[in-house]
Amino acid sequence: MIVTHQILTSRLEIHPMHPEEWPDVREMFLDFETSPEAIYDYPLPTTEEKAQEQVKVWSDSGYFYSVCLKGISEVIGYLCFCGEQLREMGYSFKKKYQGQGYAPVSYTHLRAHETDSYL
Repeated sequence: MIVTHQILTSRLEIHPMHPEEWPDVREMFLDFETSPEAIYDYPLPTTEEKAQEQVKVWSDSGYFYSVCLKGISEVIGYLCFCGEQLREMGYSFKKKYQGQGYAPVSYTHLRAHETDSYL
C-alpha cells in the first residue's frame, strides 16, 4: 500500500478505498458513462452487482483512495495509481463536485504522505 491511513486537508478526507463505499463509487461510474470523456476509457460497471465487485477489487489492490468532504461520509471522488511498470494517476469525481480543485489537492496530499517508492 502507498498510504494506509486517513489524510485530512482543510476541506477533504482521503483514505484507502473500502468495499462498502461501492454505492457512491457506482454513482461516479454512472456519471462517467454519460460524459464525453467516456469514449477514451474502458467502460465501467454500472449494475449494482458489478460495481460492488469492482470496488472490492480496487479496495483490495491498495492503489485506490476515496475522497470525501471533511465531516461527510459521502465519497465524492477517488484517486488511483495504475500500471505495472510505471504508475499513472487516475481520478474520477461526481459531476457536482468537478471543477472545484478537489483532484489536484487530493493528489498533492496523497503524494506528500506516500510510503511506496513505486510512484
